[in-house]
Amino acid sequence: MTEVLQKMCDDEWTSFGVKSTFIVKFPEDPASSAPLTFTSICGWGWRFAHTLSPQLDQSATISGRGISVSFNPHLIYYVGYGKVTFHTEVENLIPIENESGNVEINLPISIPGKKLHSSHYSSTYTRLLQSYLYPEDALGPASISIWVRFPDALGINFSCPPAPVNMPVRLENALLQTIHGGDVIDLKFYAYTRAGFTPSGTGYVARPRPLFGKLGFLRGHSESLDEYLSGISGTADVQFSESKIVDLDGEMEVEERFTEYDYMSDSDLDPDEQEEIEIEARDTDNTSTASEAVEIVLSDAHSTSPSTSSQSLKSGRKGRVVVIKGHAYKTWHALIHYLYTNKVTFRTSTSQQDSSPNPECSAKSMYKLAHRFELEGLKALALKAIKAQLSSETIVREAFSSFTSLYPEVLEIEAEFLLKHLPRLQNQIDEMLKSICDEMRPNSLAMLRRIVFGRNGGLSAIRNVSEPQVSLVTFADGEASEPYIDIIEDE
Repeated sequence: MTEVLQKMCDDEWTSFGVKSTFIVKFPEDPASSAPLTFTSICGWGWRFAHTLSPQLDQSATISGRGISVSFNPHLIYYVGYGKVTFHTEVENLIPIENESGNVEINLPISIPGKKLHSSHYSSTYTRLLQSYLYPEDALGPASISIWVRFPDALGINFSCPPAPVNMPVRLENALLQTIHGGDVIDLKFYAYTRAGFTPSGTGYVARPRPLFGKLGFLRGHSESLDEYLSGISGTADVQFSESKIVDLDGEMEVEERFTEYDYMSDSDLDPDEQEEIEIEARDTDNTSTASEAVEIVLSDAHSTSPSTSSQSLKSGRKGRVVVIKGHAYKTWHALIHYLYTNKVTFRTSTSQQDSSPNPECSAKSMYKLAHRFELEGLKALALKAIKAQLSSETIVREAFSSFTSLYPEVLEIEAEFLLKHLPRLQNQIDEMLKSICDEMRPNSLAMLRRIVFGRNGGLSAIRNVSEPQVSLVTFADGEASEPYIDIIEDE
């Protein structure tokens, strides 16, 4: 069946809130009905849903098709946003009952008998916004615009940048540039594909590969990303060395290995199986920063004779070169794909290599990248994938990892999962605690605090132990002992 609510454009940020606009495509058969169906993701994680009724009479004089539109929290079902306001405006639709088009819903939505962190709860539960009648004699297609506004106390200013740039606008601008000889590609990224360790244990990344992009397609997704791109393009106050124009098809010398990568457990890096026979000093002396490395790349690109360099820039594709040193090739590839198409594919433990036509990446690696550029929608998708991949076999290792300690949202969902399965994980917990004590792992402090002192009761809730009681023991000579804590177990 054809999708009934079809997005007319990308979401818009307005002074009232996030606006999603849909055109209503009714089935050709006027007697047909449809089960609950969801739209694509809107805003930073919610969806809308609809049901159809075949023939609806509002009065003796008006008849037509009925459609009910509902709100589904989806990826934000567990977040305490408070009272959220929904305002709808329609064309060629007649509201039934609620003619003002305004509805208020408290988030998270409380459902009697349902646990908040139930996957069924998050994926299927909806709250009705409005029902409409599409008259038989309507002169044109029906459309629905829905504004979602969050409480002012949250400090979300919808009227300020960044305002998402619609894909058709970016595509149009890029095509207009080609009319005057502009290139569809004006950026070249180098990102590393492999990771390994030297004989002394120093970690490194190696074997950079190129990726290409268009600056105009990458803008308009977040203020942080726009600032980064402005530095690359030379329009920022503090310009990066990447702002120089080079021949994108020319030969470039990029560092084959880099030893200051901050995420050596990145699963988007393949193991480097090449034997390490180079002199180790080559690694330890490499202390250049990312911007300095790019400066070397650009300088090498111009190190040929003036006539050769000039001719190269005239004949080749001109653009800017960036060396990515904080994220893997697979992650950066998936990011560009997402910014172009709004689609992302996360690799799972059971997924087969090259099984998807889209580039696949690690959810944790993408969460790290989305967090850096404040891409909230992408962060929500990555967080959902991280949660879906948790298992009792891996939770202890994941919960006490350095990655988890850096991101409170990840720590929270992993702590909840760990507490839920704690009784059968005692042996793994014991081994982890011994490792923490032996190796003095400071990054595990946040997780230990969350488990022991968390709002769900931590270990005390598992043992069914009450609050500690302070007692004094009085000896025969009348002297009192030092206070001691008496743990009293509930019967």
